[in-house]
Amino acid sequence: MGISNADEIKRIQDRLNQAESISQIGSWEWNILTNEMYWSDQEFRLFELEPNEIVPSFEKLLDRIHPDDRERAERVVASALTSEETVSWKIRVPLRGGSIRTLQIDLRVLRNEHREPVRMHGVTQDISSRIESEKNLVNTCNFLEGLVETSSFGIATIDVERNINFWNPGLEEITGLKSEEVLGKNAYDVLPF
Repeated sequence: MGISNADEIKRIQDRLNQAESISQIGSWEWNILTNEMYWSDQEFRLFELEPNEIVPSFEKLLDRIHPDDRERAERVVASALTSEETVSWKIRVPLRGGSIRTLQIDLRVLRNEHREPVRMHGVTQDISSRIESEKNLVNTCNFLEGLVETSSFGIATIDVERNINFWNPGLEEITGLKSEEVLGKNAYDVLPF
């Protein structure tokens, strides 16, 4: 007995649902002409909703995102309607526990034979961990920069061509040479080796 088309469609849908859940990516489609919107199960979860908890619409999307992001969301979608390119943007979603989830939305408008927008397709990805990692990296860099700038030890960085591209105040004190005098110069011309 072979697999029916309905069974095959169900298997494909199950695979897609699993892939979206694992990757933290949801998908959606908006019929611009009828204003009907479809959200995948993961799309609902990204907005802290149960699948089919609401009837999806652009207005419901706006209700779920951070108030400070709503006007920009409206502008991005309006702009996308005139664009031929994939549009990417980020929104914040306040969660019940008080934390904020950051989502990246990538969308593309499909057009009819007269180049009029008829559908919008998109994917939504939870990038909260990436945003948090980027903030931590910036904080760590700022901390290390402060240590290097205030250290009494002499610290310099030299590129592969031996040109000096950083010279801290500690090294200025030790050598008597100001950073403006040495930056961009070859280390062999400045330092006694």
